[in-house]
Amino acid sequence: MLNRALLYLRRKNKRTVLLFILLFFISFSLAVGVAVWGSINMVTQEVQNVLGTSFVIKPPVVDTENSQLFKSVDLQNGSTVKVYTGPRINQELLNSIKQIDGISSYNAENEVYISVKDLALMTGCWGAGYELGYNDSDWRETIEYNFGEWGGLEFYRLKASQTLVYGNTDTELYSNFRAGAFELVEGRHISADDSQKALVSDELAELNDFKIGDTITLNLLGVNMRRYDKISENFGETELEIVGIYHVNGYQPTGINVDETDITYNWILTDIETVEALNHLWNANYYQDYIPESYYTNLTFFVDDPAQLETVVERVKNSDIPNIDFFQISLDDTMYKSTVEPLKSIRNVVTGLTMAIIAGCVIVLLIVFTMWVRSRRQETAVYLSLGIGKAKILGQFMLEAVIVAAVALAVALPVSVPVSNAVGNRMLAHTLAEAQPEEKSYTDEELYQAALNGKMSELFAYDSGSYAGPEHIAFSLGLKEILLLIALELLIVAAAVCKGGWFLVTLEPRKIMTMMS
Repeated sequence: MLNRALLYLRRKNKRTVLLFILLFFISFSLAVGVAVWGSINMVTQEVQNVLGTSFVIKPPVVDTENSQLFKSVDLQNGSTVKVYTGPRINQELLNSIKQIDGISSYNAENEVYISVKDLALMTGCWGAGYELGYNDSDWRETIEYNFGEWGGLEFYRLKASQTLVYGNTDTELYSNFRAGAFELVEGRHISADDSQKALVSDELAELNDFKIGDTITLNLLGVNMRRYDKISENFGETELEIVGIYHVNGYQPTGINVDETDITYNWILTDIETVEALNHLWNANYYQDYIPESYYTNLTFFVDDPAQLETVVERVKNSDIPNIDFFQISLDDTMYKSTVEPLKSIRNVVTGLTMAIIAGCVIVLLIVFTMWVRSRRQETAVYLSLGIGKAKILGQFMLEAVIVAAVALAVALPVSVPVSNAVGNRMLAHTLAEAQPEEKSYTDEELYQAALNGKMSELFAYDSGSYAGPEHIAFSLGLKEILLLIALELLIVAAAVCKGGWFLVTLEPRKIMTMMS
């Protein structure tokens, strides 16, 4: 069979060359696709293992009508409000979880809304409204009519000085920094050992001429606690030292349709101790005879070995820590979104293209081999008349194709590697460029409609994140990819030859000879 196959290939050298060219193109295309797919798959797994190092604990969504979790308490202004009294993400929970084997570090977060009377903030709806009311009597009249019982124009002025103060035990582990949404451009991060320290945005620093080492004063005013009977009264203050300046990557809307507290440029990042002290002061002057326990909005825990992340999470879930089943525990996808997803998008595109190439190859080879086998009807009849079995005839056709395919693959493999590198890294560069935060701008009407429909948060692009994976990949074919490539080629060739030669081997020699006459 081998001798007959080699003899045919030598005798029909022009046809052999044409088949070689076709199979070389198929081998080359498949090799590039498999090389890019395999390398991207390997890098994706490596990045997932490196970046998938944390899990998050958050409070669940609860029904405010649940009397077991809520109760009514009196406020300083004489009214009442429902407060949550159920399990909290507190220091006791943190201490218990961090003792579990495999956990290396953590970041606890909390927040408070506070005023900065002596600072200039990026103007939002309250500041813009105040300017309009101050300079326009009609606007002032409207403000006094709608907000007169809360202080009117003075209420707008005080609200314009309110911002979000966000506390972390370690700002370097804060999700916005890890995702690349925030970037430290000067100074240092805040750690668990710090007290009364602050990070401010470069926009806020420029607006107020801040530099590292300067201090800012936070004021707890009546307006922060909705104490509209004493909106301008100062219930306490604290001074923070600026130790770092961060940059916000991406688009941030400002102006009359955005609350000052939603403008990330205005945020002040500080240590957890400062936020706890401010919250305690806030609660003492807001509630009447009631002080809630200290708690965190969420906790992020990091593990020693990324491969053991899910195992550590299961240990936490199955532990005997009180109320552990009450909280939401999930793997942290902060870095996954900004790094693994771009890689997976490339892998998915390459998978789709490779499947399309395979489908195209099968169709082309079916046509080619059908024509090839049909042209050998007389030869097939002779083989049958000599007593050579149909399976052996089909096997010879298969062997001829496999020999040519093997040579084509051997030539295509070394050629495909540099092309795979060029194609793969070009796709990577394009995907990373697409994944970067876009420079956006919106008209006042678009901002107004977003604010009116409660969709303002959808316009914020600062959390688009940044890529933390490799910017260049050495695309290559490993043993697994080569074996996969060989299997694919054999499968394609076998399918094409069997389909093309099937009708011949079902015929008798006499009938074939009759068809030739």
